[in-house]
Amino acid sequence: MLRALFCALYLCFSMVCRGQCVNIYGSITDAYTGKGIANVLITQAMNGTSRPSSKTSPDGSYRITLPCDARGIRVEAEGYRVQSLPVNLLGKPSAAGFYVPVKLVQIDKQASDQPYFQEQQKYVSIAGGAERAQQHATRLFEVTDAISARQINAELCLFYTKSGVKDCQKLIAGQPGYEVAFTKTDIVAIEVKANGYQTYFGNLIVNKLDNQKSKYQIRLSTQLNMMSLTVDAGGQKVQCLLSGQRSVVMSSDGVHFWADIPAKGDYKLIVKGPKDELLHSGTLSASAGLNFFSLILPASKNILKVPARVALPAAESIGTGPRTIYFDKSDYRLRSESKNVLDTIAVWLQANPSGYLNIVGHTDNVGDRHLNRTLSEYRARITYHFLEQAGADIKRITYKGEGDGYPAAPNDIETNKERNRRVVIELLTKQ
Repeated sequence: MLRALFCALYLCFSMVCRGQCVNIYGSITDAYTGKGIANVLITQAMNGTSRPSSKTSPDGSYRITLPCDARGIRVEAEGYRVQSLPVNLLGKPSAAGFYVPVKLVQIDKQASDQPYFQEQQKYVSIAGGAERAQQHATRLFEVTDAISARQINAELCLFYTKSGVKDCQKLIAGQPGYEVAFTKTDIVAIEVKANGYQTYFGNLIVNKLDNQKSKYQIRLSTQLNMMSLTVDAGGQKVQCLLSGQRSVVMSSDGVHFWADIPAKGDYKLIVKGPKDELLHSGTLSASAGLNFFSLILPASKNILKVPARVALPAAESIGTGPRTIYFDKSDYRLRSESKNVLDTIAVWLQANPSGYLNIVGHTDNVGDRHLNRTLSEYRARITYHFLEQAGADIKRITYKGEGDGYPAAPNDIETNKERNRRVVIELLTKQ
């Protein structure tokens, strides 16, 4: 009994010591329809072990925190192809987290006279006996990208069940595929490999010797390689440029930047400010899978001027209760009047040892819900860091973002939307 208790305590202690390092969030969608996929299982991969971490919400969104020793994640949903994604942290993690959108491709289900995934194999009986010599089925094999449908360079291997023969061919994009004349019924195993794509393992039921010609198109899913960045630029808007074997266009919500990259290797990162001035230049060495990098720009490179502050009221005159500050559309920079409010709150917290703050960020309902959640979190985070710089005890401050889920007014007219672009700071005291 004591031994079991000791083991349980050891495992618990190990989990704590492992630490929570990388916050990842995003959405998982169908590659063709763009619709979110509910109940996608996300599993953490550690050294030699794996652990279920989370499932996506009904709209396909997810949020997970990976431990420091995590080696990757596995994304799987019923009816879709699995994605196994190594995790590579390039430097220190960011509290703001990293945005990772994932697109899943549906599997090829078992069908007659069409390639399908081997995992879909069900019992099937292929009639034996000698086929008539004139019977045949001519099929042309092409290998394409599952999303763009363009032909790609690949190696196609066919394994014939009855004879044990293995037939491998190199297929070249832009050229005719590989034509095969089947003269016997059979179940043929298919393996397709291509650089930058997941290996395809499929089967083909050859049971229609129809003396006809037709085409098989085998769709390969790309092996997702992504660069996800978080840039803390002190509230100023920046743009990130990424270039390696070719230039990469990065999507952004102003704080988080992400892009699919064609391959592992060295990429040059350039960060520019609102006036196209250079704020950062460096090289990132990407590996296969998910690459995370956070950047905090030095204060000397923050070109925003801090306005003069108004005189602060006495701490006892502030009182408890919520305080609200507002933000410009799609922005997370603090307004000058907001900084004055936050200064008074910092004074109140310093003067009240039993006081504590709860900071909650919000947005209007314009734009993508996942990006709104990110924007609300960063508004809250900017508020938190301002109070920290003003001398507030951050151990008594919590913050989070709620996106557009809790509007203060209907999102019908612009003046009401302005009321929803806010951060609410609750001034509380412990009883």
